[in-house]
Amino acid sequence: MRLTCEKDVTLLAQFHEQHSDLETCLALNDVLAHEDIDGIVVATTTETHYTIAKEALLAGKHVFAEQPLVLVEEQAQELIAIAREKQRILMVGICCNTIRSLSISNILSRRVNLVELIIFTPIV
Repeated sequence: MRLTCEKDVTLLAQFHEQHSDLETCLALNDVLAHEDIDGIVVATTTETHYTIAKEALLAGKHVFAEQPLVLVEEQAQELIAIAREKQRILMVGICCNTIRSLSISNILSRRVNLVELIIFTPIV
């Protein structure tokens, strides 16, 4: 992670104190203006996922969003269409219950790093 965006000034200041090596900003447009940022993670309230993901895709960014992607099916279809048109990746995180179904012995025998346990379901 290189940059975090948060509209709450207090939360942003707290985050910056803990992660002073990361850039911070208050507006999504500041993130989208970075040509050196290829993708974003949408970790906000579900009601905002559609707008943020759409703006990011239109700006040419890949998007990973928390589950659920959106609240309305038509919005999901629109995001998928934009991702295809822009040739961007649109992904949604899988619920942690899926991770529990993995075989612990298989994970340990392969010496998988815990970070690799984050599973994604590609939409496009």
